[in-house]
Amino acid sequence: MDVNMEDMTILMHLRKRKSKYCSVFLMLAITICIACLFAYSYVKNITYQIQEEFIHNQEDSVIVSEVNGYTGRFPDIVLTGDHLIAAYYWNNSHAPYVLGDSLGTIQLKYGEIDGSKWDSVPIEFIGEEFLINNNLGLWKDDERYYDSKDEAEKNNAVFCIEARDPNFAKMGEKIIFTFFTRLPWDSKLGRNSYYQYDENYDYTYGRTYIMYSDDMGITWSKPVEIPCDYLDRGCAKRGNIAVLDENKLLIPLYGYNHNLGDSFTTANVVAALKDGNWEFQEEYYTHQEEGLPADGAFEAGITEVSFTVLGNHIYALCRPNGDIQVSEDSGKTWKKINFSREENLILHQPSLETISDSQQILASWAEPNKNGSRDIYLYLFKTGKDNSWNYMNKYCIYHNENAGDMGDPTSIFLSNQDALTIYYDVQKGIVGCTKTKLVKSNGGNK
Repeated sequence: MDVNMEDMTILMHLRKRKSKYCSVFLMLAITICIACLFAYSYVKNITYQIQEEFIHNQEDSVIVSEVNGYTGRFPDIVLTGDHLIAAYYWNNSHAPYVLGDSLGTIQLKYGEIDGSKWDSVPIEFIGEEFLINNNLGLWKDDERYYDSKDEAEKNNAVFCIEARDPNFAKMGEKIIFTFFTRLPWDSKLGRNSYYQYDENYDYTYGRTYIMYSDDMGITWSKPVEIPCDYLDRGCAKRGNIAVLDENKLLIPLYGYNHNLGDSFTTANVVAALKDGNWEFQEEYYTHQEEGLPADGAFEAGITEVSFTVLGNHIYALCRPNGDIQVSEDSGKTWKKINFSREENLILHQPSLETISDSQQILASWAEPNKNGSRDIYLYLFKTGKDNSWNYMNKYCIYHNENAGDMGDPTSIFLSNQDALTIYYDVQKGIVGCTKTKLVKSNGGNK
């Protein structure tokens, strides 16, 4: 084959250009790799710490105040778009205990993104009209219950069911909302329980419901009952939901099982949202029956459990003993995590949230204080390779001098590095929120 000098020159020129571009691409690839490693190392070593010198609750924002003896309790909060939504139970007591007591409702309030200002007028979200319109109404006379408004009116029966204990979660672009229903104890039956049931353990109202909004809380889907066969004497809900992906949740529930008598127990349900409809796929219950120990069990007496997801693990924090559990199989099995804590800890309504960039877990709860009330604490934890929890710093963010009903904190992490914690305090007649500054360092675990 004949090759002239001009062709050879062109060929050599192309080879030089190719070599030059390969070198450039190689250097670019190396630079990108180094940058990625640096970024990974930086993120891996980021640590937030609580840095507050004193408790300044006089600067807390008031979300809602008492009106004619009615006040908010059991609040929750969610960040969506450019605003916050707070939900709370509204009543003149902690709960109605006998038929004829005032029934509570769930109200909403919208606030600015930093929690500093809130709408003056609340939204009446779930009350008698909502329950009736969604076929959740219940009435009672001296003899029986009625689930038909017409039948109830014919027999002069009284509306007797309420919604309470609201909870939020974020699943992709959707806001998830849960609540449970209950009615006053029947004093004639002498049952010291929130959950009514007949001789066949058919509970009449202790049920938990889920709904969602895909437009930042403007409109909501109809409530759907979360089925739970194990909690056959009443099913309630309070605590953070584990968001497994953009369509799937692990929901913590608590209540009664007829084999365990009057001891609370727990169950977890996997729920998937498909084409706008809820599909309940699995029900897990890992528990201790008759006081027998079981590896990874949620002990008898556990009520409100909060979840958070970090990597491929789900972490659970339990009321009242402060146990921390971890699951590596989406909630099917659990094992207990050991970490340093106070003896005889009594924990009231924990909350958990993962801080993604530092891979820490933000936890808050209330503990009894010497005044007969509760103080609220904020914690930061960072997990180790063996799933042990390294104790970071514990900080009291709310101190209460007066004995009485208060607590139920939920903490969320804001983009300005503040932790915003919502709570209620009946002595002050408020649902409020307090901000705590978190300071970023690049020192890893300390």
